[in-house]
Amino acid sequence: MDRSGDTPKKILGGTTGTLVVDMYTGYNAITGVEGRQRAGCLSHARRKFFKALNSAPEAQVALDLIRDIYVIERDVKMARETGEVDHARARWEQCLPIMDKLYVWLAKQKKPAPAEKRDGQRDQLHPKKLASPDSLHHQHGDPARQQSK
Repeated sequence: MDRSGDTPKKILGGTTGTLVVDMYTGYNAITGVEGRQRAGCLSHARRKFFKALNSAPEAQVALDLIRDIYVIERDVKMARETGEVDHARARWEQCLPIMDKLYVWLAKQKKPAPAEKRDGQRDQLHPKKLASPDSLHHQHGDPARQQSK
């Protein structure tokens, strides 16, 4: 296995659902119209917002919202409910409204939030690159439907 686009295609080609990944272009072959929906990873987004703080202090809003999601996830872990219906319910009822706020905040920004790349070039954080609120629906589903199974 290597980091080329062939590996994701070989392993995940023909599958559907949401794929939570970084911006690695190797996943492009399996995401899109007939493939998986792509959602950005919050830890990668958080890192970019943190790097952007010096030039874009408004990035603190995003960091605060992401922190709120991390607190919920920590509380679920401490309650030993990970992977359970209660975990899905916490994400559905508590994390989804925060993701909605983050997505709306990002969409209202006049330009995407800047972040420094390793080579010094600018990278942009844009709502299309992050997990949309809908991706939580696709990833975790409605816990009420899960209980009825």
